[in-house]
Amino acid sequence: MADRSHHRLSAAHLDDLAIVILTTPPGSDPTATHPELDEDTRARLRTRLKLISRHDWPANMREDPLIRRGYTLRQCFRLMTALLLLDAHVPPSIAIPIARSNELLFLRAIVSRLTSEKPSGASDALVVVLLGHLWEWVDVTAATAADPLRVRPIARGDLSTLWASDHDFGPAGQRLVLDIGGAGRTMWRWLQARGVMPEDALTDLLAEIERVSAEP
Repeated sequence: MADRSHHRLSAAHLDDLAIVILTTPPGSDPTATHPELDEDTRARLRTRLKLISRHDWPANMREDPLIRRGYTLRQCFRLMTALLLLDAHVPPSIAIPIARSNELLFLRAIVSRLTSEKPSGASDALVVVLLGHLWEWVDVTAATAADPLRVRPIARGDLSTLWASDHDFGPAGQRLVLDIGGAGRTMWRWLQARGVMPEDALTDLLAEIERVSAEP
């Protein structure tokens, strides 16, 4: 896909993007295009953003030589996913591999929410991250069977079945539920309201996801 420089979010807007993601209920429209935050807290948030980038996420110069111009929409969603995991106290050494290895699953959940004409409801696509750091020690066989990067999609209406035997979630361990689609909708609405990402950025991303999904 040809690069479109105007489809990138400048680094100057990243801390505002993070504030919106972390403070707006998933699926809601942002209440402020220019969120306010005291400088000390904003500085700590910028430090965390730099920490994420040290893990070559959302991208590095080798993967995207133009990243210094800003983040693409796909990279903004990558950053959003990492922020949500870190906000749930998942350490970067675990959060970034989860975000990287399950990116397509996360993107599909986001896109299904962005392209749906229906209001939020029981069919909303959520994602479940299967945790259980100590469980992995005491039940190695079950933890291995659940696979090392345990992320599963689930409909909002099925949340009561998180430990049900007819799901492939495994018999034990903790579950972290992310409304990744709602957060993605909120982020996209903010990008549009702020006027920093054109509408066809989403069109390009949809085409990119379709192309990647067709690959082996």
